[in-house]
Amino acid sequence: MERSGETIDVATGPSRPTVVDTQLNYYLELVDGGVSIQYTGTAGDKRRPWKRTAVQITDIRGCESDYDLDKQGFRLVQHHSREQVFADEAKIRTDVYEETKQLLMDT
Repeated sequence: MERSGETIDVATGPSRPTVVDTQLNYYLELVDGGVSIQYTGTAGDKRRPWKRTAVQITDIRGCESDYDLDKQGFRLVQHHSREQVFADEAKIRTDVYEETKQLLMDT
């Protein structure tokens, strides 16, 4: 991939953080006309009011260690889940939830 004359390895990312201007859709808060209850997967959920917001997203691949919980409010960790299919709701609730809980406690 190439951006602004710089060749970027899509696996490792740019050699320095790259900022991309884009837009994200956010659901409206109640005071702005949002809804308090929605049922996922229903027509009402699909028609839920939202607004488009201009944002900047930073690609931090290659410099992940520069970001931590105290400065940015998040921390990146390498983790591969034991679960690979994520199709069995009961297994997700028992195994994946427990795995996630342990990951959060360990980091």
